[in-house]
Amino acid sequence: MKNSETNANNSENQDWLQRLSQSNDFIHEHTSLMEGTPFWLSYYRTLISSDILHQDVLPFLQEKLSLEELKSIIPVQEINFTKDSKEIIESIMQGFLALQKHEQDKECLLINIANSKFRDVSITTLESSAVGPQVGFIEELDININLIRKRLPVPELLVIEMKVGKLSKTNVAVLYIDGIADPENVNTVVQRISNVQYDHIQDSAYLSSMIEDNTNSLFPQSISTERVDRVAAGLSEGKIIIAVDGSPNLVMVPVTLFESFIAMEDDCRLIFLNEKDIFEILGQNKIRACSSNGRAT
Repeated sequence: MKNSETNANNSENQDWLQRLSQSNDFIHEHTSLMEGTPFWLSYYRTLISSDILHQDVLPFLQEKLSLEELKSIIPVQEINFTKDSKEIIESIMQGFLALQKHEQDKECLLINIANSKFRDVSITTLESSAVGPQVGFIEELDININLIRKRLPVPELLVIEMKVGKLSKTNVAVLYIDGIADPENVNTVVQRISNVQYDHIQDSAYLSSMIEDNTNSLFPQSISTERVDRVAAGLSEGKIIIAVDGSPNLVMVPVTLFESFIAMEDDCRLIFLNEKDIFEILGQNKIRACSSNGRAT
C-alpha cells in the first residue's frame, strides 16, 4: 500500500516538473552536492528576484528543519504550504519558488520571490497608439520574457535559448505556445538561427534579415515590434517570437502582408475582418469612385 502511494506521489510530482521543464528559463536545482539531502528548488529564472532568493531564502535553509518550520523563519510575507500540483504550477507561473525537502516529495513550500523591481518600462515610441496598453520592451532579455509571461501565465509558453555570434555570444530566445504554434515553423526558426554564421549580433534586425525565406522579396516576412500586447496577441495566434538580448524590438514570424498593415488600436477595437473582406471593401470603393468620375465627365 505504501509503495503504491509513493509511486502515485512521484508520478504526480514528475507531471508538473515535466511540464515546466520544457522551457529553458525554468530552473530545477539541488542546493547540495550530495544526493538524498535537502533541498530542491523550482522556479522560472525570468520571473523571480535573485536578490530575494539569495538574501531571504537560501541562508535560512537548514536540513534539520521541516517545511513547516522553514515557513515560520523565512522572512518573506507570502508563503504557502501545498500538495496540489495545479496550485504549484499556477504559483510558479506568478514568480513563486517551489521548495521541496526531497525531489520525490509531493508537498512543497511556495515562496513568493517574484521580481517586481527592474528598469522602468517606457511608453512605446515607434508604435504609439491612442487606445490600448502602452507598455514597451527594453534591452534586457530576461525582463522582456518576464513581461510576456505576465501577460500569458501559462506553462505552454515555452522558451528556447541560444547563443548567436562567434564573438558577441549574444543571448537569443525563441518563444512560442506549445499546442498553438506550428511545430514545423518552430523547428525551422530554431534551425535557421542555429545556422547563422556571424561575428557580432547586436540587434534583432540583424537576425531577422538572416533567417528570411527570400532576402530579395519586396514584401515583409516578419514584424518587428516593441509592444508587449502585440507580442502576446501574436503568440496566442500561433506566432513565433524572436527576442535578442540588448534589443528592445522583438521579431514576430510568420506573418502575412495584411498583418503588417494592422495597428494595435485596430485589434483593440475588435475588428473582425479578414483579407478577403478588406479587398472586397477596397474594390467596391474603387468602383464607386470610378462611377462617380464617369458621371462627372
